[in-house]
Parts: sequence; structure tokens; C-alpha cells
Amino acid sequence: MKHLFLLLLSLIMIFLPCIACDAPQLVYDAGGEELSSEHKYYIFLVNNRSGGGALSIIYAGNTHCEHFVFHRTDEALQGAKVRFTSLHNSTVSDAVRLSTDVQIDFVDIIWLCNRPSTWYISNFQPKLLPMPPSSSTSKLQYVVANTNIEPNYPSSAKVFRIERYSDDDNMTYKLLTCSTHGKPCKYLGFQVFGDNKFLVATDEPLAVQIVKEYT
Repeated sequence: MKHLFLLLLSLIMIFLPCIACDAPQLVYDAGGEELSSEHKYYIFLVNNRSGGGALSIIYAGNTHCEHFVFHRTDEALQGAKVRFTSLHNSTVSDAVRLSTDVQIDFVDIIWLCNRPSTWYISNFQPKLLPMPPSSSTSKLQYVVANTNIEPNYPSSAKVFRIERYSDDDNMTYKLLTCSTHGKPCKYLGFQVFGDNKFLVATDEPLAVQIVKEYT
């Protein structure tokens, strides 16, 4: 019996490091701390030469609680806080890991229907903003934040992922949407209309850093 116990213990010690290596790596904020669903963050652009704050939202006349995720070159705009919630089956439920499914919500926005607003991918274009007459813009998928998502809307449209922008930098990331089953995830980048940059699904990744809210 003792020999059997020692054998089992040896096998555990051999395979346990392999299991740990296979686990997705953690995401870190700009301060080097692990990203957690318990905290609130700002998403800032890296190498942002045009100025402006973190990603925010803009009302474009579609529905009362539906807003588009965007960035504006205005230093007076701080941006909006978000919360990342891991959808990955993990023993540490609040940990956010690379290349795993996450949900992103804007929080603490009083005028946005007084509730957290969930990100999702939409084929609808902003109504109140001028759009250039181009067939390419009509095919864009925008990142929308809404508090009242229709029950029959695909749950995959709310699935996003975080990946490292480069292998030698563990605090700069790119965001991806994984809204279509059976197809590769697409990067999130910008479609520019005047002073506004709308977050859309694209082939060109956007480099971002995630900054924790300090109270």
C-alpha cells in the first residue's frame, strides 16, 4: 500500500507541472497586476499621437440604451470604465486569461440606462452620424454597448478575447471578437469618421493597454 501511494505521488508530481503549463496565461494591467473581474479598468490606446482618453461610448440614435464604442481626439474626455468577466472555466473565477472568452461591460455610466452596458458585435450602422458613401462601410461590424440586448441575439456576439500584441511585451494587448462560430476571431480596430474613431471588427489589430481604476 505504501509503495502504491508513493507511485501515485510520483505521477502527480510529474503531471502537475504539465497541467500548469497548459493553463492559459494571465492578463496584466499597465501596472503589472493581474486582471480581475473584481476591478474596473480603462482601455487606452498605445502610441496614441492624436490624443484623447480611453475608449468610451457615443449615442448614435439607434435605440435608447444602445451606444457605440469609440475614441475621440479630445483630451478633456477621460473615457469610460469597463469590467472584464472571464467566461473561461477556471478554478479562479475572477482571473482573466489570454486567448479565452471574456465579456466586457461599461460600468458606472449613470446616464446609460443606469445599468452596466455589455459589449457586443452588431451589423447596424450609427444613424445620427454622417457616413461616407462607401459600400465597404455598410459591411462593417461595429462594437456596440447595450443594456437591453434582445434575448434571441446570438450569445457569441458578446464573446471577446485578449491576446498579447507582441511576444516581448506582456502589458500591451490586442482585442478580438469571436462572434461567428466556426470562423477565426477578428481583431478590433478603428473605422474613422471625422474626429470619431469607431471600434469595429477588422483585420488590423489595435494596440491597447488596460489601466486599473485607482480610488
